[in-house]
Amino acid sequence: MNPKLKRQIQSHYDRIRTRHAQDQDRRQDQVYQKIPLVQEIDREINKKGFSAVYQSLAGKDAQDLQRELDHLKDMKRDLLVQNGYPEDYLDPHYDCRECKDTGYLENGKRCDCLKQFLAQDLYEMSNMDRMLKRENFQSFNWSVFSKTIQPDQGVSPYENMKLVVQKVDQFLQDFSQDNGDNLLFYGGTGLGKTFLSNCIAKALLDENYTVIYQTSFTLIDLLERKKFGKESQADLDLAYQLLFSADLLILDDLGTELTNQFTNAEIFNILNTRILAGKKILISTNLALHEIKNIYSDRVFSRIVQNFIPLHFIGEDLRYSNL
Repeated sequence: MNPKLKRQIQSHYDRIRTRHAQDQDRRQDQVYQKIPLVQEIDREINKKGFSAVYQSLAGKDAQDLQRELDHLKDMKRDLLVQNGYPEDYLDPHYDCRECKDTGYLENGKRCDCLKQFLAQDLYEMSNMDRMLKRENFQSFNWSVFSKTIQPDQGVSPYENMKLVVQKVDQFLQDFSQDNGDNLLFYGGTGLGKTFLSNCIAKALLDENYTVIYQTSFTLIDLLERKKFGKESQADLDLAYQLLFSADLLILDDLGTELTNQFTNAEIFNILNTRILAGKKILISTNLALHEIKNIYSDRVFSRIVQNFIPLHFIGEDLRYSNL
């Protein structure tokens, strides 16, 4: 991990802890003013706490002191409740209880909140955060989809998109379930596949899920640099790990990359590992299903056919419309 990112992480969690410490001080001042006895009890708790630690370090029995401490804490909780406060009103508060706003669990592993922060940082570095502010469900414009039935499809682009969005809504509602559902957006260029992918990404990021977006080109570039590059491995390792650990991997423009034995093997590894782990995937491609079969290995095509819900996008190119 590069030094700049380390400083960003430290600053991020420092701000969170400082905010909660200031809020705790405010709550404490409020209670001390209303219930002076609580302040006296806290002073006594601090004194006896130091004494208990000293006796323990000296090898002396501190059980009596511990009982007194427990009694004082019970008195404090009772006073808070009697005066209309929750019993834990003066306890430290955290944005993340799992790591207590440090970013790391007791076993030294990264907390999910840190993974989310790192994923968001990757979005910002790729300028995706700016795009998500423009492309989301709130800015979705139904009027750009034609209501004219397409003879070869038997449905209008408007009605088809309604069906697609219904499936997407269900996907989002069931996202936390290990149901094996993944999405395959396929159809011609400029039909809203990337826009809807961004809508999904924004909705999940707002729910604090980790989402990684890669075009097929940037994915293969990352994989090649990971395997063959000479640059620092720390940042590459992080980006590579997130391909497997992020709650959702969005792979956009599948089929535009140069395919060979290496890319086929790597794409299969990512898809297969995530599917086995119950991690969701969204693939977007301009290819028809038979073209996917012709370009990729049987193993890749099999994983897609068996584990993805295919959603067909139809209609005219919308890239010049205000989606």
